[in-house]
Amino acid sequence: MSAEARRAIGPELGGGAAGRRPTWLEGFYDLVFAFAVTQLAGRLARDASPAGVAGFVFLFISVWWAWVGTTVYFDRFDRGQRWVRFAVGAQLLAVAALAVHVDDALGSGSREFATAYALIRLVLVGLYWDVRRRQDGDRRSIAGHYAAGFGAAAAIWLVSALVPTPGRFAVWAVAMVVDYATPLTARQLQQRVQLDPSHLPERFGLFTLIVLGESIAASASSLAGRRWDLSAASAGALGMAAAFGIWWSYFDHLERAPVQRTRWAGQVWFYGHLPFLMAMTALAIGLREVIAGSDGGRALAGTAAALTLVFVATIRLTAVGSRREAGGLVVGTLLGVLVASTAAISTTAVVALAAVAVGCALPGAGTEVSARLPGARSETAE
Repeated sequence: MSAEARRAIGPELGGGAAGRRPTWLEGFYDLVFAFAVTQLAGRLARDASPAGVAGFVFLFISVWWAWVGTTVYFDRFDRGQRWVRFAVGAQLLAVAALAVHVDDALGSGSREFATAYALIRLVLVGLYWDVRRRQDGDRRSIAGHYAAGFGAAAAIWLVSALVPTPGRFAVWAVAMVVDYATPLTARQLQQRVQLDPSHLPERFGLFTLIVLGESIAASASSLAGRRWDLSAASAGALGMAAAFGIWWSYFDHLERAPVQRTRWAGQVWFYGHLPFLMAMTALAIGLREVIAGSDGGRALAGTAAALTLVFVATIRLTAVGSRREAGGLVVGTLLGVLVASTAAISTTAVVALAAVAVGCALPGAGTEVSARLPGARSETAE
């Protein structure tokens, strides 16, 4: 990126370290999506029934995909053009509108939700169309492919606003299929126009931190207004420990994320984040309910913790450096799932929180132990 481009877009978060790093504009972009994640978490907290969970999953897929679309554009094509910040600013207004209507997106606010989502995608289409106009070769081809596919999906979202419910939701499903099929039908072009192996993992890591922050906020908010005694202090500390365990299990692998290693590993790593982030959001709600004294929150916390560990292990297995590390991760994850699952049958909140906290720490501990066993360094070097 040229010096002029850097001045246009602002300094990078990494402070000029080697490799492409996220910019402050991208950081601000994530901040607005943090509001959407908070709204999604609140929606799940108010309705954790099977129908409520299904609605949460569908809406989370939509929000995450909206974030992914612009994130991948930034990764491949952003060169610091000054006008891009205004286009992204306009898109963020639509993101804010989307987040506001998350709570009633499957009810009275469905038309507004669909319109906001369509506007988000249309701005992205405009960004890709500009790349198609300015570039040539493979970069022009992939930009045109994305502009056509995402544009078709955005048009379907707009049309859905005219369709009465519940038919509107069926139209949404069609639009999402078109949206997801667009990159899946551009595999050869993606191989020739590669993603940045340092920038994209850091962007995904930042979004993961946003969702992980929900667990910390949940633990803290549940203690607000309570008398600070041993029970409250223990509950808060165990909630924080659970969040730390997830952080430990996930962030140790980012420098080896397989963005360009193999097609299969890269796709598992990329799309594996979606169920991982959904499970982690549900875990935040479960922790809040347990700390607040809800018996029903124990089952949610235990189940969500087990799923979170499975998905984070799936992501990490795409980037392991040795069979020994993979073995430690698998053993730690299996033990963690077993321990965390006991939260559902625990008799007290503290025991349930302890089960989740210990379970979340075991995958990270497993990889740490495997790395310190005799012969581990030589195997990794091979």
